[in-house]
Amino acid sequence: MKNFISIVLILIIITSMVLAILHVTGIFVVTDYILSKAKENPKLAEWLKTHEEVVAMSTTINELNNTIADKDRKIEELLNQIKRLEKEIEKKDGEIKKFKEQLTSLENKLTEHNLRIKEMSDIYGQMEPKKAAEILQGLDNELIVQILKTLKKDNAAEIFSFFSPSRAAEITKKYTLWEKK
Repeated sequence: MKNFISIVLILIIITSMVLAILHVTGIFVVTDYILSKAKENPKLAEWLKTHEEVVAMSTTINELNNTIADKDRKIEELLNQIKRLEKEIEKKDGEIKKFKEQLTSLENKLTEHNLRIKEMSDIYGQMEPKKAAEILQGLDNELIVQILKTLKKDNAAEIFSFFSPSRAAEITKKYTLWEKK
């Protein structure tokens, strides 16, 4: 019996070696042969089909996982970009608020200035034109133009007539430029 087992083992080893040599050389591909024979058996064929489907599904799952990972990276990048833009918007909102405050302050100052000009023009409008012209001669041309602009045309013309010709020319020039502002 020992001889029989020894002979069988030697035959198995020799057969395995021959099959390995045939497989490596491509003369006889063992895996293809086994798969073709397995497909002839309905139970094995169904198992192989299921196994192939599992392998295909596994490949699909891996591809989907890679796609999901790519999408997650893109989402993360977009979220970071959104955060950066939100900070930028917040900064711009602060700047806008600051500019609005400055604008309100300037508007208030302009309103105050215009009220003072109106008050002064009312005072000069009630004065004698010659006396008003004497006082106005000491003021800046820009301020004179603003005051004369708020007076009635007749009052402004009378006061203006008491200015020297050169000063009247300067004021007229300023007045013309002031109109274009």
